Amino acid sequence: MSETPKRKRSPITLEDIFNQNAANKQDIMNKFDGLAKNIAEVTKTVSMVEDRVCELENEITTLKKKLGKIEKRSNVTEQFSKRKCMEIKGVEEKELRSVTNMKEYVVSLCQKFKIKCDESQIEKAYKLKINSSRLQLNLIIVWFYDENLKASIMKQKTEYEKGSKAKSGIFFSHTLTSFNRALLNKAIEVKNDVNMPIVYVSNGKIVMKAHYKGKKNIISSFEDIGELLLKANQLSLSEK
Repeated sequence: MSETPKRKRSPITLEDIFNQNAANKQDIMNKFDGLAKNIAEVTKTVSMVEDRVCELENEITTLKKKLGKIEKRSNVTEQFSKRKCMEIKGVEEKELRSVTNMKEYVVSLCQKFKIKCDESQIEKAYKLKINSSRLQLNLIIVWFYDENLKASIMKQKTEYEKGSKAKSGIFFSHTLTSFNRALLNKAIEVKNDVNMPIVYVSNGKIVMKAHYKGKKNIISSFEDIGELLLKANQLSLSEK
């Protein structure tokens, strides 16, 4: 059998090469255009997402401010509800074991400090025992019918201690909300760190003074403490 003659390939011309390169170039351009379109769409989507994130962040900031105002009003209301309440600290456990009438005991304790008080002026009185990793504390909670009487008793107790040579170790203090208690602890911490002269509680409000002759500053937030600390530091630098 005779072999079938092989078909000869047509020679590749420059025109063929040019056409093929043109086709490849067009294909690359089409892919590039598609990629550029995709990038534009992704960029637009990212921009929209970023705008929405910014809106949400602004909404969160607004809600936090509103929440802060609500919490502040709630704290003020709660503290106002405690205006007739006083805490007594420092009484030893053994002294309280035999107490059956806490009102009567509070009256006798007041008499010990030359303070006139009657059971009829006390709405209720009870003992709380606080146990924590840091301390064990007997706390006597006293509710008076008259907030002015409570203020008078606390003032008389302070004056008695000032005129006494030996300190009793017993403290009469305002009952604070948990937030105001945290504020007071922070204020005392700052006072001890920078030797700020005055921190005290007046009618359930935390009061600080940058120096003895300075004005009273009502502390209602941790930011207030920071601002007062800054003023105290500036005053200290100006006096040098």
